[in-house]
Amino acid sequence: VSSVDTLLEPGPALAASPDTVRAFLAAQIADPGANYVVGQLCFGDLTLDEMLRSVELFTAHVMPALRASQSADEALAT
Repeated sequence: VSSVDTLLEPGPALAASPDTVRAFLAAQIADPGANYVVGQLCFGDLTLDEMLRSVELFTAHVMPALRASQSADEALAT
């Protein structure tokens, strides 16, 4: 991939704040009922520190919210 723009053009890719990523993924998971997400957190010319920061933000802010949402949905279904 030559640039992040190439990834973002078709629409399924996202490079944004944790809040935006969380909202985007929550909608993607809710709509088709997805049960897993595949992420690419290192691409292009990101340094190791930048990539690790992306992983840190994702695991601290995005994953817990998606898990909580999934747990709430499962509780409602029972």
